[in-house]
Amino acid sequence: MLPQPGGLPRRRLRLSLKLKLLGVLIPLSIAPIALASVGWYETMFRSSMSHSAAITSQYSQLVAENISQYTDGVSHALDPLLIDLNFQKYLKTPASDIVSQARYSLAFEPLIQSFIQSHPELLGVVYTDRKGKILYQSYQKRMNYIYPFDADPFFAALPQIRETTLSPPHSASYLLDKPEEILSVVRPAFDLSSGQISAWLIVDIRAEYFRELMRGAYPDKDGQILLYHPQSGAVVANQQMDRPLLERLRGAVAEHDPQAREWTFTSERASYQAVLEDVKIGGWKLVWVAPLDAITDGVRRSLRWTLMIAVFALALCCFIAFPAMQAVLRPLDKLVGGMRKLPRGRYEPIPQPAGHDEIGFLVQTYNRMVVELERMEREVYQSKLREREKEVLQLQAQTNPHFFFNTLETLDAYAALNKAEAVSDMVQTVSRMMRYNVRNDDGWAPLREEIAYIRDFLNIHRHRNGKEVRTEWEIDPALTDVPVMRLSIQPFVENALKYGWSPALSAEEFRLTVSAGRIGSALRIAVRDTGVGADPAALAMISRLLEQGVDEADPYFKRHTGIYNVYRRLVLVYGPRVRVAFRGGLLSGTEAEITIEDG
Repeated sequence: MLPQPGGLPRRRLRLSLKLKLLGVLIPLSIAPIALASVGWYETMFRSSMSHSAAITSQYSQLVAENISQYTDGVSHALDPLLIDLNFQKYLKTPASDIVSQARYSLAFEPLIQSFIQSHPELLGVVYTDRKGKILYQSYQKRMNYIYPFDADPFFAALPQIRETTLSPPHSASYLLDKPEEILSVVRPAFDLSSGQISAWLIVDIRAEYFRELMRGAYPDKDGQILLYHPQSGAVVANQQMDRPLLERLRGAVAEHDPQAREWTFTSERASYQAVLEDVKIGGWKLVWVAPLDAITDGVRRSLRWTLMIAVFALALCCFIAFPAMQAVLRPLDKLVGGMRKLPRGRYEPIPQPAGHDEIGFLVQTYNRMVVELERMEREVYQSKLREREKEVLQLQAQTNPHFFFNTLETLDAYAALNKAEAVSDMVQTVSRMMRYNVRNDDGWAPLREEIAYIRDFLNIHRHRNGKEVRTEWEIDPALTDVPVMRLSIQPFVENALKYGWSPALSAEEFRLTVSAGRIGSALRIAVRDTGVGADPAALAMISRLLEQGVDEADPYFKRHTGIYNVYRRLVLVYGPRVRVAFRGGLLSGTEAEITIEDG
């Protein structure tokens, strides 16, 4: 049975019901919004990533094409020089023939000077060949001809270069002025008579020129664009880059799928998006990289606004829902309050709700029951229990307040948990049971209606305990219309559940059987269970009641009125034609048997 708080505790109960409703309403409201927000966020995030990658890919392709076209232009600008007759003679001239070198170089130097003048970003052009000759042309710098070219790794690697390439960044240490960081377009020079590579032309280009190309294409401060040479790991970035990020980027480029043009990676707990494009010279790659936080900042702001709107909507719903819930709880509170007064002999009807739903019908039926109880009690007290029919009605009515009080407490608890389906089922069940209790039929009913009443009782028991009792029905179909005394079987079912059943018992350990049949001309009704069994002392008291009869004032039956009331009503109605027997013990289950001889 649920607790029976009163006064201030009842006020606290009402508040707890509202809070429980809020506890149910919040997940029901937040869960769909959260799921929709997460799905929306994922969609917007992917869309933002795809959009950013598409735009960035266009920028990267543009820069890569510009760099490729520029280096191709520099290389092709050397074509007139490479096929010049004097240049070809210079290729074949030994390093010791200074006079011939001077004569031929003076003839083709105007071609180099014209080339340098048309490209102000160039530091100069270096010529070197297999014969050991070195020649340098520049308007800005001067060559240090005593520089140890053989010891310089850049010059030492020239014999392996078989096609035009763009070198990694290196310092122009072979110049007399302050060295600058440069990238060099290296063009092999073929001896046209032999078809062999005899020399190399090195066009020195300031590294800053490539940075300017990249800054002009992508000025966004949140992203970085850089030239990356996978073979050497060299990088030319449009702005200063953190060393940990640069090292992680090198690893990410090496690890990513070569077919993928875009991917994400993590560096120092921050995520980045990268886009890769090929530069058509020297194996260079153009890489764009930007933090995901910068790309998805707008998406996160939109998500925050969505959540703020959701919280506001939830608060508004709760504000509107509380008065509605109060309208549902108010008649239930009054109904429970009225039921609390019944044991004290105060039969006060409660105001009828405006609606005609199940709760309204329950209140209406309760009010009729209160009036009927008051009338019955008045008649019983007036006749001082001298008439048998009135005593039967009074004994029957004594069970009603107790049962319906417990049921309403359960209804109150289910309503607090927002279990509308269970509340509806219980209200309809209780309504049927109350109709059965208060109808005017002189206390008689067909056996099938008494069985239906027991089924409703077991349904209420299932709701109250959260577990169904395994029940078997062995009813002779020929006896379903036989009239029996109302509420003559249900108390034995209740007694079996009270003393023999426990929620801890499984369906195999506890089985309730209700049977009705004929033994000769007598009607036999039995209720048996396979539960833990009744206490021997209780069985002894019940046996004494059945064999000798005891007074209602006995302390035991003051505490256990159910069996006493039904036995008393059976005796009053059927007289000597009825026999009631109890059998069983601890761990062996209990059987209650009613035998009624034909009158």
